[in-house]
Amino acid sequence: MSVGVGRAARRYRQHPGSAFRAVVAGAALVLTVSGCAGLSGGSFDGVPGTGVNRVVPASIPSDCSRDVTGALLGWISSVPDGSVLQFARNGCYRIDGTLRIEARNNLTFEGNGSTFRPLTDGTELGPRAARTRSQFFFVAGSNITLQDLTVRGAANLGLDQLGYSLEAQHAFVVAQTNGFHLNSVQAYDVYGDFVYIGPFTNNVLVEHSVFDRSARQGWDIGGGSNITFDSSSISDVAHATIDLEPQDTGAVGGLTISNNTIRAGRLMFFSIGGTPVPMKNFKILNNVLIDKPMKIQAAVLGTLDNFTISGNRVSGPIETTGVDQSGGGAFFIQNSNNVVVTNNQVSMTWGRNITGVNLGNTHGVVVKNNVWNGGAGSVSYWDNLNTNVCWSGNTAFVPPQLEPASGPC
Repeated sequence: MSVGVGRAARRYRQHPGSAFRAVVAGAALVLTVSGCAGLSGGSFDGVPGTGVNRVVPASIPSDCSRDVTGALLGWISSVPDGSVLQFARNGCYRIDGTLRIEARNNLTFEGNGSTFRPLTDGTELGPRAARTRSQFFFVAGSNITLQDLTVRGAANLGLDQLGYSLEAQHAFVVAQTNGFHLNSVQAYDVYGDFVYIGPFTNNVLVEHSVFDRSARQGWDIGGGSNITFDSSSISDVAHATIDLEPQDTGAVGGLTISNNTIRAGRLMFFSIGGTPVPMKNFKILNNVLIDKPMKIQAAVLGTLDNFTISGNRVSGPIETTGVDQSGGGAFFIQNSNNVVVTNNQVSMTWGRNITGVNLGNTHGVVVKNNVWNGGAGSVSYWDNLNTNVCWSGNTAFVPPQLEPASGPC
């Protein structure tokens, strides 16, 4: 489990029944736009804003000359559901607060290359509000798209702030929303996460986007269903690149991490912690990790049904890509059922007795056709509670050689 996971879990448990409440605790900071239309509940179709284009008023500066948080929220509140909100081409909007947008439906935020950024670190608002000052926050809406825009956080302002006191300053937060799409967005230099997904959030797609330099998690999932991160680039993450910390209300059903480029960063590639809730239908497919070890820590406290890890590979020298703990596996998986691990290319430091997969209380496991470069074999066990485990067609050891199969898979 990555550094900070336990701290975050304790933090959210201080607010039972609402994992995202901690993120918005600074009420003095967060301005809110609420729509008069209720939650539609319609499924996300990828093109939510099909109505009239609404162009940001010229009276709102697009050169970052002053804080326009309140002005933008006032304009957004005047725009009806179903609109396409057009921002200035290559503009710069200074957001020293949070764009908190509530109960809105079928909106597209067309950035046209604009940047949204603070020019303070938020500490002028007091400790509680500063900690939770995210840039975009969506709650209790449906079918929201943001595209062709950039968020730059406060972590590059050189204000000598320790990240922990500002660790919930995320680029994008979404909670209790049905249909959320980030397309061709960028986020840089945040004290918190690039994307935080709160409970009861369904039908999320993040694609063709770039994320670089986060002082906490990269993509953080606190609950929801049908969540996909695809064809994006993410790098220089301080804690886990992809982190699941579901809360008491945060069951996760359907998570796909596919076709992404993951570059160097600290700690785990993929980590599961949080509280014991049911999870199902997870897929990690066809990702490339450049100069980063492919370490998966699926320390499931509840249950995880149907977990597939397939077609992923690392690129770079063993010094930067090798999993290097003593013993265990590159992939630790516990309390899971129906696990398929196929066609991955993963590196380990030879001599550390690391296998490809290490299992605890896991059942129905197939490990086939993987390359465990420097690995001690395909499977090892955390406990003696595992059943129906098989492996075949895998390459391991130094020099590399085909590992004998356990039997038919």
